[in-house]
Amino acid sequence: MRVLFCSDPALSGRPDRAFAHEVEAASAAGLAWSHVDIDALTAGDPARALRRIDDLTTPELVILRGHKLRASIYTTLHDHLLARGWRLAADPVAYRRTHLLVHALPLLGADGPRTVVVPLGPDFGWPAIHAALAGFGGQPVTVRDCGRASEHAWEDACLIRAANDRDEVERVAGDYIERQSEDLVSGLVFRAVEPLVQVGVHPDSGVPLPRRWRRFVADGRVLAEAPMWDVVDPGPPPPALEGLSRRVPGRLFSVDLVERSAGNWTALELDDGQVSELPARLDARSFYQALAAWEPTLERPDRGAKQVAQTGRRDAGRGVELRSW
Repeated sequence: MRVLFCSDPALSGRPDRAFAHEVEAASAAGLAWSHVDIDALTAGDPARALRRIDDLTTPELVILRGHKLRASIYTTLHDHLLARGWRLAADPVAYRRTHLLVHALPLLGADGPRTVVVPLGPDFGWPAIHAALAGFGGQPVTVRDCGRASEHAWEDACLIRAANDRDEVERVAGDYIERQSEDLVSGLVFRAVEPLVQVGVHPDSGVPLPRRWRRFVADGRVLAEAPMWDVVDPGPPPPALEGLSRRVPGRLFSVDLVERSAGNWTALELDDGQVSELPARLDARSFYQALAAWEPTLERPDRGAKQVAQTGRRDAGRGVELRSW
């Protein structure tokens, strides 16, 4: 197993400076690593993008560590690496299932916050958005796309204080759409705001910080986990939630868990574990030591395959509505 970082766009021949602490941690854990030029790959030049990637005579599993990639770019990277004997931890199907919220929702379970998705398409627009929100009444909701939230702009492009306030919906969702511009992924996702245990407020954005843990799971087992925020966490880690691990098809994925005010935990979000940021309170050295001790096989265990194949719209979970408005 080896690690593949993204190259630094400003410093040729070096991994991205944002991941310097992870590069150091990977080396300290005894893991071999290289880096790939994602900008060149996006520009349609895979030969230049992979110019530092050797052909392997014996295939190896590769863990990508870098910024989030569009599914199409990830697929291109996967296919060109595979031709050289490098097998990414997630195939393109598994990457999409965890990385894009619209595909991850059916895997999260039945007790998450009520969610509606308004996909991009010929009918996308304010009438479709208001129709999708009708079932929330005056409940507060958040807005995001299927790729990422805009929580740093909590007041302007994330929190809608009342789903039936048409002006508020169009102000906040419109701001979010404008910020994303051509990077808007798949459509808009609206999620009910639930009472959660709060541990603080972000000093810059004013975002309320709920008790939230990020858990990395490798082949169905917890690899590493820690509180998301750099504040004191008041209690023990979340429960196992073993059913979730069996449902998710990826070899390595992350799941964000939040504690409700009622005392129970729920899975809020999935992501591919390769492009998921390490939480503030997870030391990079601990993460890479756990990664080095993983010792995965090249072939993905047949874990949850039957359940994934049977997962459909009918199993999307209570309150999850995958509608084509």
